[in-house]
Amino acid sequence: TQMVTELTNRFNAVVTEYIINYFNSNPNYTSFIKAFKASGGYQEFVVVYNTVQQKIWFGNRSSSFILTNNTTAIINSLISDLKCIRSQLPDFSNWGLPQNLGLTRCETSSVSKPGDTPRFYYGDVFPGDGGYWLLPNSELPGCQVHYISCPFKINFMGEAYFYLDIDNFNCIDETSPYNLSKFTMHTNETNGIVNSSIAKIAVPTTPISQWFDKESPSYKLYLPPADKIRKLKIKIRYHNGQLVEFGKFNFTFTLEFTQYMPSQLKQYKVSDLRSGMISVAASLKR
Repeated sequence: TQMVTELTNRFNAVVTEYIINYFNSNPNYTSFIKAFKASGGYQEFVVVYNTVQQKIWFGNRSSSFILTNNTTAIINSLISDLKCIRSQLPDFSNWGLPQNLGLTRCETSSVSKPGDTPRFYYGDVFPGDGGYWLLPNSELPGCQVHYISCPFKINFMGEAYFYLDIDNFNCIDETSPYNLSKFTMHTNETNGIVNSSIAKIAVPTTPISQWFDKESPSYKLYLPPADKIRKLKIKIRYHNGQLVEFGKFNFTFTLEFTQYMPSQLKQYKVSDLRSGMISVAASLKR
């Protein structure tokens, strides 16, 4: 409910600002600004959530519109020039807000059918509306409603796992599905990264979270033993390579080092003089 309320207010606020800027740029219309603001500005967009379908619907009471879902990746030019940015793999699950809302990467145009009024049959969306959440603007005779139903359910879960990278300690190999390249386009295989990480950490979020694995410990076994460990270079990222942004939240983890003492296997024989039986045993000697 809070998400669709914010979307409704933001959509209307952006159009209101656009109209006011247009009035200011045309001296013949500047006198309309005061009355336009007094009426509450642009109020044609209505965004609602269908709790049965678990989908978001976008509507406009008088005008058609297009959702430009392909303009989600806006990167600051200063950030893009940094040398420390790691190339990211294509992400088909958490690529932006349209995905969270249940939309695709393609532009989506609104639809309108004469005499067709969208309705939710499970009850009122707004008190007393009988499920008819989008009606034509009564002040614009002859106008029709326009709407878009998201093809997919909402998904605000976010990433389910962190990946812990420690240089020279990584032991987990990762695949890179949906990575478009000449290799993947001409074969039935996927790319991958050998020794990509050392641990896969589930993300328990609040208030909801989901993951499909148990808390299994991650370890790296050196055989032969590691000569020395002077420093650790640690990176916490998502599967596509994007670094985790913790903001002002603290995050801690613990590394355990176990040292096995070197030993030699020594065999010996034990004889029983009474029975004449001979048994072979072994022991470890440091």
